[in-house]
Amino acid sequence: MIVRVSAPDDPEALEILEKLGRLVHEPVARAEVLYRAADIARHHDYDRAQKLFERARTDDPDLVLAVDGLAQLLRDRGVLDQVVPLLVDAAARPALASERSRWLADAADFCVAQGDTERAKQLYREARTADPTNHNAGVALVELCWDTGSLVELAPILDDLLRTTNDPARLHNYLVQRSKVAAQLGDSTSARHTLSRAVDLDPGDAAARRELADLMFENQEWVRARELIDKILDEEEDHLPIEDQVDLHYRLARCAREIGDNDEASKQAGVTLALAPDHRPALLLRAELDASDPDALLADQLALANTAPPDEKGARFAALGDRYVELGDRATAREMYREALAHKKTDHLLLTKFLELVADDGDWSYSLDLVQRLIDTEQDPKVRARYRHLAAQIARDELDRRDAALEMFGLAIDDDPILFAAADQLESMLASDRESLTKFFYKRLGHVRNDEGRTGERLRLWDKLGELCLELGQKEDAVVAFEVALTLAPDEVLRRQRLADLYLEADPKHDLDAIALHHSVLRRDKRRIASYEALRTLYARTKQADKARASDEALAILGGKTPESLIASPTNVGRAALPEGVRRSIDELFGAGLGSEAPGASRVLSNDDWLALSRIDVDLQLSGLFALVAPAFATERARTRPPLPLPQLPQDVPAALGRVLAKVITAFGIPRPPVYVDRDQAATCAVSMRVKDGVLGPVLVLGKPARDGLVDDHEIAFSLARSLADLRNDRVARLLCTKASELAEIIELASSAQATSHSGRWLTMSLHAVELDRALAIGTRLRERHIEAMPAALRWLAAMEHAADRIGFVVAGDLAKCVRIVERDATADTPDRIIDLVWSSITEEVLGVRGRVEGWGGARPAA
Repeated sequence: MIVRVSAPDDPEALEILEKLGRLVHEPVARAEVLYRAADIARHHDYDRAQKLFERARTDDPDLVLAVDGLAQLLRDRGVLDQVVPLLVDAAARPALASERSRWLADAADFCVAQGDTERAKQLYREARTADPTNHNAGVALVELCWDTGSLVELAPILDDLLRTTNDPARLHNYLVQRSKVAAQLGDSTSARHTLSRAVDLDPGDAAARRELADLMFENQEWVRARELIDKILDEEEDHLPIEDQVDLHYRLARCAREIGDNDEASKQAGVTLALAPDHRPALLLRAELDASDPDALLADQLALANTAPPDEKGARFAALGDRYVELGDRATAREMYREALAHKKTDHLLLTKFLELVADDGDWSYSLDLVQRLIDTEQDPKVRARYRHLAAQIARDELDRRDAALEMFGLAIDDDPILFAAADQLESMLASDRESLTKFFYKRLGHVRNDEGRTGERLRLWDKLGELCLELGQKEDAVVAFEVALTLAPDEVLRRQRLADLYLEADPKHDLDAIALHHSVLRRDKRRIASYEALRTLYARTKQADKARASDEALAILGGKTPESLIASPTNVGRAALPEGVRRSIDELFGAGLGSEAPGASRVLSNDDWLALSRIDVDLQLSGLFALVAPAFATERARTRPPLPLPQLPQDVPAALGRVLAKVITAFGIPRPPVYVDRDQAATCAVSMRVKDGVLGPVLVLGKPARDGLVDDHEIAFSLARSLADLRNDRVARLLCTKASELAEIIELASSAQATSHSGRWLTMSLHAVELDRALAIGTRLRERHIEAMPAALRWLAAMEHAADRIGFVVAGDLAKCVRIVERDATADTPDRIIDLVWSSITEEVLGVRGRVEGWGGARPAA
């Protein structure tokens, strides 16, 4: 059907076409009629036209004119959101494939107008897929991706355009864009390659040529970059801005330098600096070129320093200062350092270099100012302390500012208490000012309370403080200082003696401490006469007359003589040997009671008394072990070596001897053992083990001296007490095991016993279970103490001998007579026994026992 319309906007024609559309029954023909009617109606009535277009599309969906007309009508009406789906749906119809690329591109344009760039990019891609020659879609897609920064998407699009474009101008544009994309993506090789193609296509594109020169320069392709820059300068220099001329001449100089053309590099650097005297890269390049010329190099570096940014000026001037120091120009170096410090006020390395120059020039006042700057800006206390120490030395040695030096030394050790160089120098400076020195010592003691820094520093300071307090007459402060020092070095005998002597001169409130300290001194040095004298005075001052008397007795015996001299001259031992003046002074102080014999024990010794007399030097663990094991050991030995049998009947004891024996037995609180007389026995008395009716027991044997009256009652009492003391459970091992080797064997048995060993089996069979556990426990402790058996046994026997002397003295009384008795027992250890007896007679342990058993001051005996 052919329909002709004379006027496209004729209303009558519109009516005719609408009627015709109602009469035509074939859809395709009717669709054409309706399209014609819609095309007329769009000039008059948008709604009527839209309905006609939609009816035409319904009759023939593949009518291209109806799609285009409806799309144009919707665009004119501003209903863009309906245009896009219309075009996309139409483009999807297979019969309309020839129009697909155009309609998709148009739909993408409408998406851009609506701001939907992602949908637009997708539609442009589909349009390019439908028709690769659709350059409008490609250009639009490039522009859209460039504007949105989607460079990763843009690169393949441009690559596709480069493959499909033949137009040189358009291809040049695409190459330039592709080069920019590659540069922004970091693909410098692709950027240079594509831009080179663009320049080859259009050598007159100055921007592309400049951009290619920049790329070559940045990629260090110096030869190619130099050619491009040369050409740009030859053709365009007069028309370029001054800043571009400066940059191009510098780049040309750098290219020449890199390829070894130093003359050209120097020339172009000069041109650059002529155009811009403060151009730093050119200055750096010229300094590099002038490296072989020291003067020119220094000038270049000075120019660089003067034109450097503020944060770089300090380093530049500091480097110049270092260079002038190397050249020996110290004055110029000082100026360079001074300028550098104006920009790097807290640079300690720079300050130190400058300080060295200033100090070498003898400018000590300025040196002190520089050190103060170091102090003010240093955060590390230890480093700051060293700076303060240096400042103090300058103030003291170079500027004669004593007060400033003292202050600086003090601040230095406040910052670093273990900076002993400063502390020692400050101590030396204060030596003449005792009050200040005292304060210094107290301050230093606070500094080293937790960390003394060097071995013995706290001890040294307390000693110094004590001596200084003595010089100032501050005895109480001195006492406190020496007390603390003694806690730091408790094993130093001389220090202990010094404090003990000082106590004697100090306030009486220290008397009890002084007594204890003198006792500890005598424990280490039993011959120290001064301590005996001090104890006599202290006991008298504290109203302990009996103890003072005991101290006097000890002094009377010692008399300044050594034990060897006492042995050589026994007549000097007793009271009769004392000078008349000494006897008179003693009588005046204590009355004439000293002239009478000391009564000895009048009460029973308690277990605490026995323990007090033993613990002075006896190893109580060994005593306990021997008390457990020695009886079984002796019984076992008796089976192979039977002891002598007991005589049938005890013998009568002379009445005088009986009274003395009764006194001793009463003091010990033990039953009287069997007593026998042996006229052939040289010793006054002895206790030994004898067998009677198969039972091993002790007997007391009196010797010739006792039987014939060759010794007095005192000596008999002393000897009986020494002998009968061995009947005590803790001492009985002296009777049962008379040899040190036997005691050592017991120690080894206990300390190394195992259940499967021979010794372990013997102990198990010989001891009760409770006794066995106790013996093994003691053995474990001895093993932990690393006790050696034989030396330990010998020491125990010697200690028991000394303890026996003390027991005899407590029971018999009269120290001088007891000493004479020990003297007559002239053996190798007699001197030690004498000194030990004299010393122990004034120990608190022996004095306490004597006080109880002799009833000093109404004291009651221990329970």
